[in-house]
Amino acid sequence: MAAKVVSIEAGKRICKICVTEKKNKSYAVTDSFIFSTPEGTVIDGAIMDPIVLGEKIKSELRSRGIAAANCVFSVNSSKVACRDVELPVAKDAEIKSVVTTNATEYFPIDVTKYSLSHSVISRTKTDSHVLVVAVPQLIVEGYTNLAEVTGLVCEAMDYSVNSQYQVLKGVSSEDVTMYVNIDPDSTLVTFVGNGELLLQRSIMTGGDEMICSYMAEKNMSNDEYVNALEALSADELPEGTSDFNDSLTRVAGVITRALDFFRTGKHADKEIGKVVLMGSCCHLNGLKAKVAETLEKEILYLEEVPELAGLANSTNGISVYINCLGSRLAPLAFLPKEYLDKTGQGKQKGTLTEYYGVVVLIASLFIAVALCATQLIPYLSNKKELEKVENGIIEYQHAEDEYNAYVTYKKGDEALQGFVDNSINYNAELLDFLLELEAKMPSSIVFLSANCNAEGVNVNVTVPDFAEAAVTLRQLRSFESIEVLSVSSMTKSGDAGVSFTLSCKYPEPEVETTAAPAETTTEATTEA
Repeated sequence: MAAKVVSIEAGKRICKICVTEKKNKSYAVTDSFIFSTPEGTVIDGAIMDPIVLGEKIKSELRSRGIAAANCVFSVNSSKVACRDVELPVAKDAEIKSVVTTNATEYFPIDVTKYSLSHSVISRTKTDSHVLVVAVPQLIVEGYTNLAEVTGLVCEAMDYSVNSQYQVLKGVSSEDVTMYVNIDPDSTLVTFVGNGELLLQRSIMTGGDEMICSYMAEKNMSNDEYVNALEALSADELPEGTSDFNDSLTRVAGVITRALDFFRTGKHADKEIGKVVLMGSCCHLNGLKAKVAETLEKEILYLEEVPELAGLANSTNGISVYINCLGSRLAPLAFLPKEYLDKTGQGKQKGTLTEYYGVVVLIASLFIAVALCATQLIPYLSNKKELEKVENGIIEYQHAEDEYNAYVTYKKGDEALQGFVDNSINYNAELLDFLLELEAKMPSSIVFLSANCNAEGVNVNVTVPDFAEAAVTLRQLRSFESIEVLSVSSMTKSGDAGVSFTLSCKYPEPEVETTAAPAETTTEATTEA
């Protein structure tokens, strides 16, 4: 990076700018300031109007006599996807390859629309703890456009989580330190233990509610946002200021929930030591006391941490400008190659050099050739087998056609048979039975009752004596309209005659069915 760099963090309400110069192995802050963001130019960390915001930045730099050619950005947006992953121990180039290959497993996104980068948090003998970050390409494009409008060359674009971590990892502590970064529209809670990033939680709630309420009460315009922030961060609140206790309670509540989440995760056995407040809204009057009351922990401001006393040339602005400072140390690599080539930078920190890229490419080619050689023989064998199966499928295609024709015929035949079965009518059988009764029964027979159904007729009859009963049964057995005849026991009742019941069943009708076509066999003949 250049010796003098302008670090910029653009938020919805305020923009932070920090100018740093590298001196030997340390950095000196030569200027820093914040200003109210032009309304509508930044939404959730994305640059919506690079022209208006860029002109505003140029004006602010010019008014302070700041001349620089290069800049870096630190982005804080809920649209940025971030994931902690554990990978086998490997070199940086190998980790980058693994991250790129497995990106779709880390994030449920279309990775072609995102710019990916990573940062190695820690290494052991067996694995690597890696922070993988994906930024929408539209956001990246917005910041490169902003750099062009300001007349600055963007050397790097970092993610706020990594920016903060690069500063905080140098703070040594036996216990876990909970860092709470409170800005107008977001709160970022980071847990660091022994220099390792353990957990990070981003909540889209900040000090904006208190500040906007105060501005409405004082009838202040959006351009006066910074003035309202400074007034509410004073040791004593201005006269006439409303009680902001409810708003303070809500902010303290989201911080508490982040702590509860940490305690229920895989780090539940770790003890929380210090709780450190930072960010542009951390000094809001009464916030520190409310967080201490809610968490029942000692609360420090970032500038009160002894290990950071030597960071830059002044600790007064560390709380506000921590992202700007951290983005200069070891930023992630999000800038597209097209932009780097356009600005003549060629290579971006954190990316592979062209030489190393060629070496990796050649090694990959050798590996690919070796893999192809080991798989070639099985491939050819499988291909031949596949061709054989495909030829067999073509050969037996006609069998499938004939089978389908048979199924169609079978369905038609079953439908026809069902129609025939449903069309059978037994009224004709009943009529034939009655006609035969009239023609063949003796005149002395008396029919007491009859029950007719589809299968036959049940009748109760009376004849004068047993001789007439015998004649009646003999005649019934000659009926062509009856196939089965059953007779109940006969009873004699004095002069009333002989009574009995006849059960007559019709013959089963013969249903004509279409005979299935006979199979034919064709013998092949050969001429001698």
